[in-house]
Amino acid sequence: MPTKYPAELKTRALRLLTDHLENNPNTGIYTACRNIGERLGIGPETLRKWHKQAAIDQGETPGPTSDMAAENRRLRKEIA
Repeated sequence: MPTKYPAELKTRALRLLTDHLENNPNTGIYTACRNIGERLGIGPETLRKWHKQAAIDQGETPGPTSDMAAENRRLRKEIA
């Protein structure tokens, strides 16, 4: 079962990751996620996925937003 993280931790982690990437443009995303994740007790892949989804939700990257995914889950339950 996936680990549930508090929303505040997720917000803080994404802010730290964004700041780290802006201040260290030569650092790759995975290295940055590993460094930030170690400090906060979050797996690097989890942090990378959060970063990717945040970019989608903000319209920076194409893909289904979190709201769209939640609506799809709700509709699947409804017809099941």
